[in-house]
This record gives sequence, structure tokens and C-alpha cells, in this order.
Amino acid sequence: MSFDLYGQDSAAAVLKSHLRQGKTRHAYLFHGAPGTGRRTMALRLAMILNCQNPPAPDACCGACRMCRLIAKTEHPDLSVVAAETPGEILKIDAIRDLQRTLTLTPYEAKWRIAMILRFEEANPAAQNALLKTLEEPPERVKLFLTASAPNAVLPTILSRCEPIRLRPMRIGALIETLKQERNETGNAADAGVVERAAHLSGGRVGFAKQLTDDLERMEKYEADALDFLGLFTLNTREKFALAAGFRETRRRGELRALFQLWETVLRDLMISAAGASESGVPPSFIALKERIRAEASGKDPGYYRERLENLNQAVANLNANVSPQLTLENFLINL
Repeated sequence: MSFDLYGQDSAAAVLKSHLRQGKTRHAYLFHGAPGTGRRTMALRLAMILNCQNPPAPDACCGACRMCRLIAKTEHPDLSVVAAETPGEILKIDAIRDLQRTLTLTPYEAKWRIAMILRFEEANPAAQNALLKTLEEPPERVKLFLTASAPNAVLPTILSRCEPIRLRPMRIGALIETLKQERNETGNAADAGVVERAAHLSGGRVGFAKQLTDDLERMEKYEADALDFLGLFTLNTREKFALAAGFRETRRRGELRALFQLWETVLRDLMISAAGASESGVPPSFIALKERIRAEASGKDPGYYRERLENLNQAVANLNANVSPQLTLENFLINL
């Protein structure tokens, strides 16, 4: 087994080169949109580094005890750290606990591996706390971070990691890949479902597979997009009432997920306003194309570009620990 992830040949080539030369870095930052395989690639690198019967310098057997336990994230020399819930904040205490673990000699593996997932969710104190470990990593330790983008982490963190970019697949190629894979497993899906999932995922293989396997989840995703289109007609009182539902800080992760979905809808609206055939960018919500076309009719693309900028600012505010309710209020007022 090697880095056999769909559409990630460039990232795999970099890692294979490091492995063949025996010059793997002490820290890697796997960055890309969620669902592109960041965690999977990091785990595969951990397996290759610790495989007991490697068939080649850049591959693992996938069958030995090390490979099996790492693949299931159950190996004692593998530490996986993340915010308790996606979208929540990763705090300094979790990093401190990890640092204490990394001072220990590996129990049985060649390398003690630390995986810190969705590192953009770490608050500044947590990110700064990791700097010392990145600058002077303990012997026989490798650190693998995942994040949405390089600029989602502090520049000081980025400068101490080898960035590995994971890219979404082209929609057409992803559709064919999903069809082929499902046919090979005897789990063929309706062609329309596969196409909707591929477009909704934006080329993210992992997310597309989840949607194809869970039609109810895909329909919920599309229903939430329709709900967002309805927000344009809300009056001020209704907007404040909606934001009040996010008064509790624990709903921060839920709001972050909504913002990601709203960004996708706004991009579809901007594409439609610009003329889909002229933009050359495939839409995401193909099942809602008529509704989106009607909403965007007569609008200038700049109208939606401005709202995308407002949404990006709202995400930045949420990352800066502004309350979810206040963040949503500000965005909706400007919508």
C-alpha cells in the first residue's frame, strides 16, 4: 500500500520522494478542503514510517500489527488530537497534554506520531504552545497537522512545517470514479444521485462518498441551501430572532458548518448571475439550479461577491472567538 488516494498524485509524489531519500520532515501540514483526504494521507504516512514489513521505502504492507492498529487509530504510539466537535475551539490544555506524551520514548514503533486535526480550530494560545515542539521536536517524533489552508494557521507554525496540498478532483473525473468504484463493489447508485453528490462535494472525494451513501443527508444539505435563499427576504426582527438561536457558545460548530454551506450557495448565485456558461465554473447545487437562477436573475455578480466577503469576515470573527450570536447578527444585517 502506498498513497493511493484519488486525485492526489502531486501530494503523493512529494511524500514518496522524501521516503525514498530517507529524508522525511519532522512536521507536515496537510492542507485542503475537508473531505479531500488530509487525515487519510497523514495516517498512510504514519503506517509507512512504522510498517514492520514494508514492501518498498514508500509503501507499507497494510497487514502487520503496526499498520492495522495505526489505520484504526488504536496504536499506543499514535496520538490524535482535535477539538471535541468539528467547528469548536482546540484549546491549549489539549496541546499541553500532547506535549507530555511526546516526551515519552515510543512504546514499540519506530516513530511516535502526533496528528493534530483541523488545526485552524486551535486558538492562538494553543498554536503558540505548539511552536516549541515544532522548533525542537523530541527524538523519534513526527508531527502531522491538518488544516483547511496554509493561511488558516499562524505564519510561525507554517514556517516550521512542510506543507502538503490536497486538491479536489475535477467534477467529471469524480463522477466517473464514484460510478466505477460502486460498480466494482456491487453497490451501484443512481447516476443522478452520484452526479448530485459530486457537484455538492466540490470535488472532495470523501464528502462525495458520504453523500452518495446517505441520501437523507444529501437532501438535508439541499434543504439547508433552500433555507438560506429564504434569508434574503427576512426583515430585521426576523434576522435577530434567527441569530438568537445561536446564543449558546456550544453551537459555534453548528454555525461554522452553516457558514461553509452558505458560502457554497453564494458562489452558485454569483456563478448564475455571471452566466454559468461564461464562468466555466461548475455549480454545486444542480438540483436547485432553477431556484438559484430565479434568485440571481437581474443581479450583478458583484452583489454576491460583496456578501461572500461579508461571510468570510463572519468566519474570521467566529475564529477570533466572537460570540456565535453576535457573529450571525452582523452577517444577517448586511445580507
